[in-house]
Formats: sequence, C-alpha cells, structure tokens
Amino acid sequence: MDGKPDLAVANFLSDDVSVLLGGGGSFTGPFTFDVGSRPNSIAVGDFNADGRPDLATANANSNDATVLINGCAAPPITLSPSTLPGGTAGTPYSQTLSASGGTAPYTFAVTAGTLPPGLTLSTGGVLSGTPSAAGTFNFTGRAADADNRTGSRAYTLTVSCPTVIVNPNTLPKGAVGVAYNQTLTASGGAASYTFAVTTGTLPTGLTLNPNGTLSGTPSATGDFNFTVQATDANNCKGSRAYTVTIISCPAITVNPSALPNGGVGQPYPNTTLSASGGAAPYTFAVTSGALPAGLTLSISGVLSGTPTAGGTFNFTVTATDANSCKGSRSYTLVINRPPTITGTTLSRQQGAAGTTSTIATVSDAEDAAGSLTVTVTSLPAGITVTGITNTNGTITANVAASCNAALGNNTVGLKVTDGGGLTATASLTVNVTASSPPTITLKPSLSAFPNNHKYTTITLSQMVQSATDDCDGDLLGSVVIERVTSDEADNAPGNSDGNTVNDIVIAPDCKSVQLRAERDDNKNGRVYVVTLRVRDSSGNTVRAQYKVTVPLSQNGNPAVQDATAFTVTSSCP
Repeated sequence: MDGKPDLAVANFLSDDVSVLLGGGGSFTGPFTFDVGSRPNSIAVGDFNADGRPDLATANANSNDATVLINGCAAPPITLSPSTLPGGTAGTPYSQTLSASGGTAPYTFAVTAGTLPPGLTLSTGGVLSGTPSAAGTFNFTGRAADADNRTGSRAYTLTVSCPTVIVNPNTLPKGAVGVAYNQTLTASGGAASYTFAVTTGTLPTGLTLNPNGTLSGTPSATGDFNFTVQATDANNCKGSRAYTVTIISCPAITVNPSALPNGGVGQPYPNTTLSASGGAAPYTFAVTSGALPAGLTLSISGVLSGTPTAGGTFNFTVTATDANSCKGSRSYTLVINRPPTITGTTLSRQQGAAGTTSTIATVSDAEDAAGSLTVTVTSLPAGITVTGITNTNGTITANVAASCNAALGNNTVGLKVTDGGGLTATASLTVNVTASSPPTITLKPSLSAFPNNHKYTTITLSQMVQSATDDCDGDLLGSVVIERVTSDEADNAPGNSDGNTVNDIVIAPDCKSVQLRAERDDNKNGRVYVVTLRVRDSSGNTVRAQYKVTVPLSQNGNPAVQDATAFTVTSSCP
C-alpha cells in the first residue's frame, strides 16, 4: 500500500509463501507465511473488498487453496486546505483542492451540500467561477485516488455582498410647478440595478422609477427626507439617505430689455444676457422663434456670430436658475441688409470745366434712400468728383477731367454707407476725351502802301491778338508762319512791279515775313495770305489766315483777292 511493487513466491517443497517488500530498487524480507501442502501457484487480489491486496495459493498435494488476508492498515486520504476563504458576489473566485495519503492521481467531486451559485469544482480540484449570490454554503468534497480509495472533507464557503454605493451624494432643490428630473446610479455591485424608496416620503408629485429616474412636477413646498436602496443583479443592496427641498419659484427677469441691431456680414456686437431674481447660476436657451442665421446663444447667455441673412427676427429667451425656476423675455432683433449702389458712365473732355451729372443710384431695404451716404474711395489721376449730393437715392456730383487725365475709361471707386454702418461699393466710369483745339484771335488786316517796291516786315505781334488753349493756356509764343501765298506772280509784269523777285521772304524762326509792296498795274490790287499755325501739347493743331493787301492806288478801291499765283512755305515743322 506504499505504491512500490512487492514480490510474492509460492515455495512448493516447504509448503509456504515468501513475500519480499519492494524498496525502490531493493527488497526487504523475505516474510514467510504457511499455506497448504505443495503450493504450486499464487494469486493477488482484494478478496475481502477492504481496498488492500490479499494472497491466495493453490495447494497440489492437499488439494485445497489457502487465502492470506492482508491485515495491514492503509493510510487515510486527506483533503486540503482544511477551510476555504470567503468570496464576494460578482467577483471571480478560484481555489485549488489537493489530496494526500493515497495513490495519485486524485479526482475530486462534491458529494453533499451545494456550491455557491456560479462556482464549479473540476475533477482536478479547482473550485472556480463568479459567485452570483451571497450567503453561507455547506458542501462536502471527496477525493478518490488511483486505487479508488477515497477521502472527504466538509467545507463552509461564505459569499459576501460587495459594497453597493448609491449616487449622487445629494439631490438638487426643486420648485413647485417646475418639472424635476434626476437620475440615480449605483456602483460597486453587479449591473443592472433596481432602485426603490425604503423609508421616508418623496416630494409630492415625484416618483422614483426602478431604473433610478426621479422625476415629476412638485406640487408642494418643504423638506422631504427619504432613503433610496439600490439592488444589484446578485440581490446585493446599498442605500443612501436624501433630503430634497421644494421651493416656490421667484420671478426671474431676463436682461437686457432690448437687443442692438446687427448687419449682414458684420460681426454682431457680442451681447451677454443676464438674469436676476432667482438662484445663480443661470442657463439660457431660445425656447421659441429662431435666431438670425449665423448667430448663436451660448448656455451662459452670450449672443454672438456673424449674421448671413437680413430681416426682422422674433424669438424668446428663457433663463433657468439653479433651482430649475424659469423666466423669459421676448426679443425682436433687426438684421440690416447692406445698401445697393449702381454707378453710371460719363464723358468728360480734358481741361474742360466740370459739370454736374448723375454718378450713381442707391437704395436700402431698411433706411430711406435719401439718407444714405456716398463717398469716393478711389480717384484716377486728373479726375475730380466734388459736391456729392443725394436726392432720394439719385447721387449727383461735379465731375471734371484735368489736362493730365488719361484718355479713355477711368474708374472712380464709390461706396455707400447706411445708418447701421453697412456698406456697398460700385464704380463710376469717366470716359475722358482729348482737350479742345487751341483758339487763334487775329488783329485787323494790314495794307502795305506806298507801292515803293520795298519790303514791308510783318511780325506775329502785328497779326495775332492771342492764342489760347484749355490745357496749355497762352500759346502766343507757339504760333508760327506756316506758309504765305500771293494772288500775283513773283516779278509780275506791268507798271509799278519794278521787275523784282522774292516778293515773299519768311524769317527762319517763322515769326515774321517780308512782303514786297508792289502790285500789277493791270489788276485790282495784290493780296498776300499768311497762314498761321499753333499746336497744343495734346497735338491739336489750328490754323488761321491773315491777309496783307497792296491796293492798286492809295485812294482807289481795296485790293481784291484773286486765285493764288504762288506760295512760299516756311521751314518750321
């Protein structure tokens, strides 16, 4: 019974049996036991079912059998540990049972009593699982060894409940006539939990749902004391005592009484709403109507954003205090739309005096068109816009183009501003044309007399009274003689001609001309035509013709101009 092999031998001639006890590589003995006459065979077995091996011999001479009963006591099988540690419902549990005193391996089983719900004992001795109920559980564990010998031990396993905590620590106040809603929770046990009031009384009008929702509308004031118990999935419980105070709501006022207007596309001036009369802190919300698109109201009462659409918006803001008491105010908020402006196209001549014209038209959805302000935001060089006037939305101004204004279209920037500071822009187009040509004013014509065949010098100062231009001013110094014609040929035949040539000599600087004082006796007098030319800085060129006459006689009729006979052209460009 020590788990080591022994040796038994039947001794035929000595009529006995020898037993050698195994010692793990050696034997002790022999131990001799008498049997019948001439034993010739031997058998080992538990013949009396006591769990111990016995011997039997067949005796050939005496013709019988001898049974030797094993009287040695086997050691008991013992289970360990002697006691089991306690567990907690909802918490994993694991302990290993072991056995000694028998022949390994051992198998384990529960033979009496009941394990805690959720625990099992494996055949290898592992007691494990998650207890699902609290209590004291008694059972008997048995170990069977390889020789089917058994040993047992009675155990008591105590499963305790975890600490179940009900939350929150306190509940807020409520108010008569104001909806109340709070959610109770629990922790520490096994979900899910159910909740119930075990002592005291809830405020009138409130109920506690098994899921932990405390809700309703209080209908009476006072201090209400009650205890709430939470029961987890394993029937473990935890409680908390509460006091809920129900008050009467005061009058809560939302401020300010009115909100400033805003404008489309302009950041709204941040406005913070406030409340008074209740218990701080307050929360704010829009409870009817709608804010302008682009604006938001924070829970703390800040109204901010950038409006994206104009119009008049009506909405109500409700403030809720720390006791859920409420107060509201209705607001009307105007979001101004930007004005509109449309520019025109004008034509102006360089250097010409400015004239008053319509430069734009304006309108606005909220403000009268005549109240809008138009200003110039950009001016090209040489363009002036002055005296801007708004007549019911028609914008007029004096517009001029100086001599240095660029020819063609010039763009003038315009901006219209309404009473709320909203703006819009447009362009005025000024089409600038070239300045007017210069003007030459001549003095009275001269007469070269007497007819002495000599040169008479005629200067510009004798011929030209003035030469002016809108842009260049006095151009008298720019006048030149371009050419001179005569209606009689050079060295014309006839009396009083003198047979001279070069009757016309233009000075190199083109500022004077020598004209010969002679004429053909056979005609009606001689006419010299001096062509004068002036050109301004813009390239405008003007010509004028000045006549110098040589009469036939001093007291006769004035010279009459005939067809041109010859022409002398100056060298001035």
